[in-house]
Amino acid sequence: MLTIWKYNLEIQNDNPILMQWKDIYEISMPVYSEFLSVGTQHNKPVMWFKVETQTDRITRKFIIVGTGRKVEPISAKYLGTFLLNEGYFVGHVFELIFS
Repeated sequence: MLTIWKYNLEIQNDNPILMQWKDIYEISMPVYSEFLSVGTQHNKPVMWFKVETQTDRITRKFIIVGTGRKVEPISAKYLGTFLLNEGYFVGHVFELIFS
């Protein structure tokens, strides 16, 4: 069955200056999961995917990089940008690509 699922990206410190993210978000989802959007809900970053619920699951990896923060050389696909704390923090979500 096709449906829309939401995945939360947890914040470790919600101070806009000191915001801390997990190094890598490892998220288990159905094999067929099509990315739809990045946004916020209740001032927390989230991603939405269209998923086929009747398929096996895989682990996909994501990172968040704040504007002005150091970015390590990585192979990743940009997914979207979100704002927190009335725009005091701007985060950019990437999916890590492994060949």
